[in-house]
Amino acid sequence: MDKLIEDTEKEYNKSELPTEVVQAQLQLKEHESNKAKMEKLIDFSHEEGEQIVVRVRQQDSEAIAKDEVQKVLQLTESRRRGWERAWDDHKNKLEQNLQICQFYFDLRQVGVATFTSGGTCFTNGLLS
Repeated sequence: MDKLIEDTEKEYNKSELPTEVVQAQLQLKEHESNKAKMEKLIDFSHEEGEQIVVRVRQQDSEAIAKDEVQKVLQLTESRRRGWERAWDDHKNKLEQNLQICQFYFDLRQVGVATFTSGGTCFTNGLLS
């Protein structure tokens, strides 16, 4: 799970932002749907940790088991919080990008802006 979270955070940091409104909307929707999948995985890991703790309690003394329970629960919760922070940061970045794309799209619609490269908005680098 650590590797998956680490890889996901790296992907957030290196992914390029879309330059069109529709692409920006699709990327934001995909990001939101991936949250539910990751939360299920984290919940599964937490439940597995709980089962391990139960087995440890059955085999070890109560004091040792209690310490192990706390360690497992704290580790799982720490991982969840770290991933949620990274997810929220990336979502904010995607939402800002969507707003900028929408702004440039609206400008093109009213004829205020002229672009030389097909009317795309240039946001990469502005929001990093």
